[in-house]
Amino acid sequence: MPDTFIVILVVIANNGCTDTVSQQFIVRPEHTFFAPTAFAPNTGVGNNFFYPKGVGFDPKNYHLYIFDRWGQTIFETTEYPEGTDDITEVEGGWNGKYKNTGDFVPIGTYTWLIKYKDVNGGFHEEVGPVTVIR
Repeated sequence: MPDTFIVILVVIANNGCTDTVSQQFIVRPEHTFFAPTAFAPNTGVGNNFFYPKGVGFDPKNYHLYIFDRWGQTIFETTEYPEGTDDITEVEGGWNGKYKNTGDFVPIGTYTWLIKYKDVNGGFHEEVGPVTVIR
């Protein structure tokens, strides 16, 4: 979590006069966000799930939606896929099926929306397209 540092600057003039100033700095954890633009569900070659990746997500404040072209919600979760800070794929997120249990959706482009907090307490809403390929 955040670390606090005190930085002190001491200045000594040529004539021997000195002055000191200090300032407190708070260094917060890093926060990044990435979302793929395409994935290939059920192909067995990796890239089988859609979920955003990044660093500094608060897993308790995470909500991902997937919409079809008519704006209907076809997938929704508040379960943050653990391990998304890594570069390897983990199971979780959208598997390319209606509600994650029905039939696979047709090849095409869908819209995702994610609402989440970062570990510093900042609230974020991100939106974008994802294309299902096979």
